[in-house]
Amino acid sequence: MKSSFSVYDIEYSLSLLNYNGGQFVDIKRITAEFNIYEDLFNNSLACEIVLLDSIGLLERLPIVGDEKISLTFKTGAQGIPNVTLLFDVYKVSERKVVEERSHLYFILGVVGEQIACKLESVSQSFINQPISSIVSTIFQKHLAPVSGKKIDVESTFGLHSFVFGTNPFNAINQLASEANSAKYKDSTSFIFYEDTEQYNFKSISSLFDQDS
Repeated sequence: MKSSFSVYDIEYSLSLLNYNGGQFVDIKRITAEFNIYEDLFNNSLACEIVLLDSIGLLERLPIVGDEKISLTFKTGAQGIPNVTLLFDVYKVSERKVVEERSHLYFILGVVGEQIACKLESVSQSFINQPISSIVSTIFQKHLAPVSGKKIDVESTFGLHSFVFGTNPFNAINQLASEANSAKYKDSTSFIFYEDTEQYNFKSISSLFDQDS
């Protein structure tokens, strides 16, 4: 789903960090649109930045796929804090000429742990443990140091044994497919996803039971 704050005016700042470790470049003034995607069936956040570029950004700041996007926004809604997110750029679309000296193109990004953890491996066995405990262990060892985020893990029923030799996301997704809720006895559908505050390992039943 696409995060929506349609009731309030959004104030935001948007910067791009060069791949060689240079300074952040403010790209807000050439940003036509930005979208942040929180998907219950995708492990991590993603972003899409639409640029209407009349300053030759791609020539001034070559984008090779190792850049970072820093996005901070607030809605003006009482009690809702500012949100700051950092994404790794993984794709730039082809440029389209929209008028003289102006090009329209997209920059796509994902959170850094999505890329970094593809190189990580959970090479560990777990014997007779609750799946919720195994998820917490894998997250704290492999994902928390990279993301700096916490995880909200729903308690699961039963003891299980697993041997892994895969990356952390694949391991937790496998656990989600095997988990049973301790509270919702008929619930066997778990999902592992990220929102703007934290990661979550939850049953579908628990999400239906929450306020909208």
